[in-house]
Amino acid sequence: MPLFGDDNTRAVKGYIDFVRDGSSMGSRKGYYPQEKVPYLGNDEFVDQLTVRHLEVITNNNPTLNRKKLQSLQEILEKIATATRLATETIRGGGRIRSVAAARKEFICSSLGAGHKAIAVARFLNCTDGYVTRIFNGK
Repeated sequence: MPLFGDDNTRAVKGYIDFVRDGSSMGSRKGYYPQEKVPYLGNDEFVDQLTVRHLEVITNNNPTLNRKKLQSLQEILEKIATATRLATETIRGGGRIRSVAAARKEFICSSLGAGHKAIAVARFLNCTDGYVTRIFNGK
């Protein structure tokens, strides 16, 4: 405030006059074109950085990179082979202990691989609440 006056009253009045004079000049967009992201660097550098960032995100997140996401059918077939049960039996609603254990293994493997609970529930023909309860161990 000392730039606008010697005492507080004059400084406030000087500052108000300064702002009023500046606002009456209008916009200065034509004089100072705004850059996209001036603090990062030129446009080419920012574009390269954006592409690299998207590559890193895609490679580290299996739900974004669908090529690395194993299908639900493949996961089911692996578990069916390991448990020596038919895939239809595991997808069915049986209450036999070995079938229930295989379903739990399928649910945990599928969610761990990056599939959403609702997709697993549709595949098993059950509710997503059931899938979530099994996954949480309740």
